[in-house]
Amino acid sequence: MENGSTSSICNSTLVEDNHQFVIAHYSLNKEVGVGNFIRSRTFQVDEYDWSIRYYPDGFNSKSQNHISIIVELMSGNAEVRAMFSFRLVSAGMQTDWIGTRVLRVCSTEGRCGIAGCDKFMEISLLEAQYLDQSDLITIECAVAVVKDPLVFHNELLSPQVEVPPPGISSDFAKLLGSKEGADVTFFVQDEAFPAHRAVLAARSPVFKAQLCGPMMEKEGSCITVEDMLPDVFGALLHFIYTYLLPPFNDFDEDGRKEIVRHLLEAADRYAIERLKLICETVLCTCLDIETVVTTP
Repeated sequence: MENGSTSSICNSTLVEDNHQFVIAHYSLNKEVGVGNFIRSRTFQVDEYDWSIRYYPDGFNSKSQNHISIIVELMSGNAEVRAMFSFRLVSAGMQTDWIGTRVLRVCSTEGRCGIAGCDKFMEISLLEAQYLDQSDLITIECAVAVVKDPLVFHNELLSPQVEVPPPGISSDFAKLLGSKEGADVTFFVQDEAFPAHRAVLAARSPVFKAQLCGPMMEKEGSCITVEDMLPDVFGALLHFIYTYLLPPFNDFDEDGRKEIVRHLLEAADRYAIERLKLICETVLCTCLDIETVVTTP
């Protein structure tokens, strides 16, 4: 038998859909009691049925004075891996999406599968900023079901050829660190960050417009970035070049969370959707029927 090596590729896919749950007459649906909820109609994503639970007075005693938004798996005897995102739309305003990591949600006899945010928003904030004379709010929920991974087997590789693992992330990290070929420099609070227009333009439509469009001559090769910390801009560049978050070794746990919060704002500012989702996942609160994690 010929000696050699084989390789395979694991490829997971998502099936995504959104559902809007309109709460008409918000003021008439208040004070139903902690732990009591109003349920949306059932909607389907992939072959699974879901509904939204809206808790006007909070999921439990730890989340009272907040509204809670929970998704329930309505299909019986089902086990699903999925991600969930939520936002509130009202009075011409909308919140940022709050998302979860990939969760395993199970529904069996005597047990319901749920996931969501127990402290989605303080009631006082909602009524002060997101409620107008229409007395109406809309909860928008995005469900992304993770399909079982498919494994594709490649042909037998020659035993004389050992293929090294891909190193594009480390290659681009070295390019950023070496500053070789940099053709634009950003100044953030007097700290300089040399970079490459082509890389930034490929990753961000905002950078593309700024560095390659009509604004190019106006901006020149030296650009000052306002309202951002140097550490945050450095982390932004690191992600753009490598698709990875830096380790943040110089920060404690609270410091890392604070940097991620600022990084979420930077990702939104430069329209880097993958980074936004990663930051939201780091900062989100996730629930299931057995382990309820409460936000601070």
